[in-house]
Amino acid sequence: GSGLCEGCEVSLVYRDPLHVHACELEDARVLERAGAALAEHPEGVLVVDVSGVTGELTIRKVPEGVQHIAVVCDTGDNNITHLGDEFLMECESLTSLDINALTQVTSIGDDFLIKCESLTSLDINALTQVT
Repeated sequence: GSGLCEGCEVSLVYRDPLHVHACELEDARVLERAGAALAEHPEGVLVVDVSGVTGELTIRKVPEGVQHIAVVCDTGDNNITHLGDEFLMECESLTSLDINALTQVTSIGDDFLIKCESLTSLDINALTQVT
């Protein structure tokens, strides 16, 4: 898609169905496109851009079958300080998660990554400010 994200007015110019903006994960069509791409390439990484998101980030919906998620900030800066409740809850296919772009996070909500039994690689070195 292209244009502006309605949620935070970030410019969206992604051509890759596996490169999405965090706000777009509420859109069933975006999830379907990404799911179709993952059906063809199960090892594909879902890249979630969080540019323009401030305060709280919650990722509740992800494409079916996603194994790898990398959270990035394409503009470089992010002001996400809290990971919301039920972050990637029950994402049973997820095997790896990289959220090193989230350098400002100071708190994490309830049920963070709960019931993600397949998760073997969790890259959260950036979360140095979480107590």
